[in-house]
Amino acid sequence: MPPHRRLVLLVALLLSLAGGAQLTARAAPSTLTDLEIQVSDGSVLRADAHLPGPGRHPVVVTITPYSKNKQTSTSGRAIDPVFPAHGYVQLVVDARGTGASEGVWCQFCRREQRDAGEIVRWAARQPWSNGAVVMYGASYGAISGLFAAQQPGTGALKAVFAIVPMGDAYRDIFSSGGNPNLQFLTVWGVGLVTPEQVVGAAAASPNNPRVSLNATTQHLLQGAPDLAGKLAVMAGGGTVGTLPVGDGSFGVHDGPFYRERSPLVSAHRITVPTFLVGGQFDIFQRSQPALYDALRLPPSRKKLVHTPGYHQTTGAFLSAEDGSRTVRDDRGQVLPAQNLLAVQWFDRWARGSRNGIEALPTVEMFWQGADRFVAQRSAHPPARTLALALDASPSGTSAHARLDGSLSRSRRTPGQAELPFLPVTGSCGRNTTQYLFGAVPDNPCSEDNRANEVTAAVFTSAPVRTETLLTGSGNLRLWVRSTRPETNVVAHLSDVAPDGSSRQLTYGALLASQRASTARRCERPVALDCTRYAPDGTVQQVFHPFSARSARALDPDRVYALDLELLPTTVALQPGHRLRLAVSTGDFPNSPPTAHLLGTAAGGVTTILFDRTHPSALRLSQVRGWSAVRGR
Repeated sequence: MPPHRRLVLLVALLLSLAGGAQLTARAAPSTLTDLEIQVSDGSVLRADAHLPGPGRHPVVVTITPYSKNKQTSTSGRAIDPVFPAHGYVQLVVDARGTGASEGVWCQFCRREQRDAGEIVRWAARQPWSNGAVVMYGASYGAISGLFAAQQPGTGALKAVFAIVPMGDAYRDIFSSGGNPNLQFLTVWGVGLVTPEQVVGAAAASPNNPRVSLNATTQHLLQGAPDLAGKLAVMAGGGTVGTLPVGDGSFGVHDGPFYRERSPLVSAHRITVPTFLVGGQFDIFQRSQPALYDALRLPPSRKKLVHTPGYHQTTGAFLSAEDGSRTVRDDRGQVLPAQNLLAVQWFDRWARGSRNGIEALPTVEMFWQGADRFVAQRSAHPPARTLALALDASPSGTSAHARLDGSLSRSRRTPGQAELPFLPVTGSCGRNTTQYLFGAVPDNPCSEDNRANEVTAAVFTSAPVRTETLLTGSGNLRLWVRSTRPETNVVAHLSDVAPDGSSRQLTYGALLASQRASTARRCERPVALDCTRYAPDGTVQQVFHPFSARSARALDPDRVYALDLELLPTTVALQPGHRLRLAVSTGDFPNSPPTAHLLGTAAGGVTTILFDRTHPSALRLSQVRGWSAVRGR
């Protein structure tokens, strides 16, 4: 080759390498901090945008009250480098009244919901946006995403990926069967959010001291007293009134305050593809299958992956992001890591990629006992009612219980069980771990419920002979009388292994004064202001209004029927295993005694009756084999 030709080629090669180096430099991720989003009431919300490089890209929006500067939230990474690595901008926004954002934090109020819609519209207009926006987040961020999808004028929103979202604010967060759930609210509000509002706000905007000072002052004067007032109302249990908030009021009864903050109320309005990830021991375990049912979307545009995890650990049961662990369902389908699932979901709906994610089974449900994910066509496979009567015949399996009775298909021995009011029992059980978000690892208490059964009336079935498939919500009908005008009844359902260990599957609770139920039959699968009935006419999922109007004190020594909703579970009970129901009057610290409960129930004795006149019974949904589960 002539020398001049070699020179030309060398120059061309050098220019090419230089151009490649420049391209690589331009493509390096970068972050824009403290972007100001002025919303329609004049407040300024602040956000950080994590860019994959120059140009216009789809935008992943995450709204958090835990500070946009933090790498983690209560349920995962608020700032996730996987999105810029796949060519997405991730916009992390401080919710109003938290972090560096102005306004008063109002926990999903309508003003905050409007903020979510305005953030979507703002993101679509930015010079680094290609106009396509998706919502991503866990817990608070997941709920914000669902609310954003319900806002008008958000045509730029293409998809939602919601990890452990709430559906019903009252039943998921604020109460357990009508009794305030102070454990969750205290840990969440005082332990997580308030430090961020008051202390963390000082560092909310590292490059702008004025913003940090303003945020700290505003949150100190407004946010902390608001939360303290709410905790005081709940600790009183109705004895200290309510706090007026917007068009409703915060108190111990369900009403406008909670309905305004419940995505389940208007989930049917969501029209964008929505992917839900839930946990069978999540604090919101009741609502995630219900949210899936409420979405009026075709199977290709809605998905549910339900793991056996707690609030913070759902992702631990899916494949590892680094490839070190691969999880497959019963069909051999790989279940990627949560954030990689999100990337695939967004690629399909924000970029039009034909990656086949819409063909993923509509529901991936983890079955305890079988210990595997099963691909299902729905969250509720066809089932029949399994009715088990409470029976005084001794089961001989829980000798330390107050009553060691049986669960049987036909009652043989009538009887009754007396339970003194013991509100501070129940701490050595799964609920303590569950309502601490799973931040505390599983331990002997969460894995074996026998310590709680010492002070309970316990009813245990005979060992099952064949694999028994149980799924969905259950109903416990108890006939009770009390020597006091109030009592709190708590029921734990467990899988008892041949070695005697008792692993909690689910639970239910009911404040007896809130025993009134809604008789209206549900026309759709979602139990909202209606009660779901089984084909045989028995109650399958009771709905209690939990209102001030429906509250009725007990007449001492009169017998009442109580229906307790057992939160949904999914279990394949293995041959040789038993079902166990443990009924008590305490669930501490999940539901510590309020001033109301101490004043009306202390010193009382609750008697559970089970005979022909008072047929106390447990009803569960039993599926006829795996073919029915899979819809084949």
